[in-house]
This record gives sequence, C-alpha cells and structure tokens, in this order.
Amino acid sequence: MTPELVHLEIARRKKLLDRANKDLEFRKLVLEACSRDPVLWFNDWCWTFDPRNAARNLPVLLPFKLFPRQVEYIRWRRERLAKREFGDVPKARDSGISYLNCGDHTHHFLFDYGYVGGLASRKEMLVDRLGDPGSLFEKIRSILKYLPSWMRPDKKQYFDGYMKLLNHEKGNAITGEAGLNIGRGNRYLLLDIDEYAFLENQESVAAAVSQSADCVIKTSTPNGSGNLFAQECLNETNPVFYFRWTSDDRKNKWIHPETGQTGQGADAPPGAIYPWYEDQKKKLSPITIAQEIDIDFNASCEGIVIPARWVEAAINFPLEVNSNHITMGLDVATEGRDTSVIVELLGGCKVTFIDTWKGQNTTETSHRAISLCHSRNVSHLFFDVVGVGAGVAGTLATTPGLRFRYTGIHGAESPSDYYWAAEKRSSKEKFHNKRAELWWLLRERFFRTWEVKHGIAKHDLNTLISIPNNPTLVSQLSQPLHRYTNTGKIIIESKEDMRKRGVRSPDHADALVYSSATPYQNEFRTSQVIW
Repeated sequence: MTPELVHLEIARRKKLLDRANKDLEFRKLVLEACSRDPVLWFNDWCWTFDPRNAARNLPVLLPFKLFPRQVEYIRWRRERLAKREFGDVPKARDSGISYLNCGDHTHHFLFDYGYVGGLASRKEMLVDRLGDPGSLFEKIRSILKYLPSWMRPDKKQYFDGYMKLLNHEKGNAITGEAGLNIGRGNRYLLLDIDEYAFLENQESVAAAVSQSADCVIKTSTPNGSGNLFAQECLNETNPVFYFRWTSDDRKNKWIHPETGQTGQGADAPPGAIYPWYEDQKKKLSPITIAQEIDIDFNASCEGIVIPARWVEAAINFPLEVNSNHITMGLDVATEGRDTSVIVELLGGCKVTFIDTWKGQNTTETSHRAISLCHSRNVSHLFFDVVGVGAGVAGTLATTPGLRFRYTGIHGAESPSDYYWAAEKRSSKEKFHNKRAELWWLLRERFFRTWEVKHGIAKHDLNTLISIPNNPTLVSQLSQPLHRYTNTGKIIIESKEDMRKRGVRSPDHADALVYSSATPYQNEFRTSQVIW
C-alpha cells in the first residue's frame, strides 16, 4: 500500500476499534464474524512489524492487509487442515508466508477449542528467541500484542513460555520444535515446518511427523533439486501451493519504458519491466535469482532445457491468435497413480485447455481423448506412441468417424529435416532424436517470448508461446536436462534418468511438447503418421 492508503487504512481501523470498545453488541458481532472468517480477522485486526519501513516513509507498524494470493493461501491452508492432508509451499524470498502461517495459528489459538498447533524450523533460535522479530513465536506475540484486549485470552487463562503458548480457557496450545527433534514431541492438528528444504534430516523428520500430525505444511525457498522438499514439490506428492514474487503486490508493479504505461500483477505487456525484480538482479547472482526469487529447483543444475525465467515470461503472455487451428498433445499414463494429461494449443502458440485423469486403461483414455477432440474442434492429436501409447494408436485406428487427424510420436526416431538457418544445419545434424528436437523447438518459443517480454528483441508473434499459470506445467517445463553426445548432438534426459534423481515424469510438459509439434511439420501424408 502507498503511504496515503496506509494512513486511510489506519484511520478506518481506529473507527472500527472505537466502535467495538464502546458498543458491546457490536463487539460480539465482530468476534463472531472473526471466528468464522480468518481473512476478515487478518484484514480488520492484525498488524505486522517491518523495521525497514522507516526508510520508506511508512510506519514501522503496518495494518495486515491480505492481497489476493495471500487470501488464496489462507483458504488453501484451511482446506488442507479440513482434509487432514499434508501440503508443500515453495515460496520466493521475503514473501511473508511465515507471518501468514503464524497469523493463521494465532486465529486458531484465539477462536477454536482444543486446537494444538506446532511451529518448527532447523534451529531453535529460528523458532523462538525473545525479542527477535524474525523468530516464529515472536511473530505470534507481536500479532497478539496489537490486538484489542477483549480479543486476547484472559491473562489468568494465558501462558507464554519458551516455544509454548497456552490458552487454558479454550484448551488451545501452540508449541515449537527444532532440528532432529521435529515430530518427536507433541501431537498436532497442524504443524508448520519453516524452510524445510534446508533441514539436514528431511527424511527422518518426514517419517516422524507422519505419525505425529494430522496436517503438516512444509514451507521453503528452494535449495536445489536433490532434496526431499524438491522431490515432493516437483512430483506433487502432496498438494502444492506456489507463492511467486509476481503474486506479491509489494513487488509486482511494472512499467513500460517506451509507453509509460504502468500496472500491477503477472500480466505485464511485452517490453514492460518490474523495477523490484530488476533491482534484485543487480544485487544477487543469477543462481540466487533463479532459486530464491524465481522458485527454480533446478537453479544449481547445469543443462536445463527451458530455464524457469523463460517459463515465467510466458505465463499469461498476451497473444492474440488469429488461427483457428487447434492441436492437442496427449501424454498417456499406465493404470494406477500416474496421470494422463492432454494439453490444447491454439494456433501453435497459446495453451487454452488442460485436462488430467487417472486410473483409466488405454482404451478408456483413447475414447476420452476422442471425445475432447470432437467437442473442442481439434484439428490434430499428437501422442507418444511408445509403450502404453501403442494401445491408443490401436484404438484410434479402429474407431470410425474421427473428425481429426492424429500422429503417434516416437521419441527415439530420427529428427526431421527442419533447417536451422542461423546455424546452417538441419535437425538431423543438430539433435540425437525426435524427442530432443521437439523439446528444443519448444525451448525456442519460450526463449523468444522472454526476449520480447523484456524488450530484448522483436519476434514474429506466431513463434512465441503463452501458457496459463498452471503450477504443475510451470514447474515441469524446467525439469528436464540436456547434454551433448560424443558426436556433438543434443540429447534430452530420459524419463528413467529423471526418476533416478527423484523427478517424476513431466507429463504436463510432455503433453505440451507433443501439442506443439505440428507447426514444424511441412505436411502429413495420411491421417495416421508415426514418427
């Protein structure tokens, strides 16, 4: 909020407090409304402390006003608790998620009955250190301190000790744990583990908390891709909530240097810049930017095919597509826990639809894909014909009345004759196989989109790409790595090799790769083409 808006919000809250102090009936209504809605409670009664504001012409004590992504996060947390599920929260640096977690625990502490919450981190001093506003328990104490006295627990019913807060009147407790002891103390309804990716004993902690809490939410900035937190997020072992800097209303203001246009949010027009992000790039190394700002788990990995910053640039990129040519890419899963994914691409450059399903055999998957292709007027369906995809090819071949063409893609086959003019060589000379060619062609689209969005270069809009803010697709696009063969050809990491380093098959990303295949094919001779 601007200084003017901050002062207006402070004035609004003062009127609200004055009325509640004088009018007991109104106070009862306030307490009842707050008990039902934590978002209302945050926006009307919570305050946050930021000493950096002294240099920003803002009060150090600020009204806690949730912006949209924070509201979504609070609702998401409540859903995890209601369903007794675990959750993972990859976040950008300095995103305020720890304060939200502490505030959510405080709300349960004040208004629930029989609530037992937990806060944990890798060191005790990060969980609780008296007078340190960076510690988790001091955040809760700060929130409680600035609430009106009639909203806080009665002093006789309240206990405040080291890594322990008790509300005796309602039987509520918040306790803390750290390091090797996480999960080996109390039993919890909800346990938050802060900066989980930096724990040295993630596997043992995961085993312990699985027996001690109904709901565990692990929050962290990435710390590479070789740890349990990264594997859980990339593989979506649990529900995942990404908190990116472009969702942070304190940081996502943009300006277009040529037109002077300004705005806020992730949908900046091509050529616009984010001053906050540009400032971070001046201060931090590229790896730090990728890992802690762009939430790139693979930032420390060499050979990423599509870097996360290129993917970020394509999210909701404003492309006006004049073509009505629609393709779909299908990644076929085996029966069981794996997911079949279908991605729709308009004009070869804009993702307009994503659908997923589990537990169906290849015949059922084929007919579901046929139904989607017909209902959405798809021109061409692409799918991986290797393995279980062969069953899809068989079903399509024996199904009469298809109103679309289809192509089975064999990733190990030879690349096409597509010519790379700048390099004066063909795909056959550049790539080891078809899989590498298709991934690289998609990479080119993301790279061009990134250049256009940041005003680095101008490209034909038909060679760019726009994707929705689908967390699974966004994260998977930056997972595969590439290397060079002995003959200098590019090869993409196999799904088996990805599994060896703990990364599940990138089904969403592969489906997009398949759907984007057709613009680079000069012609198809029959309805059925096998590459």
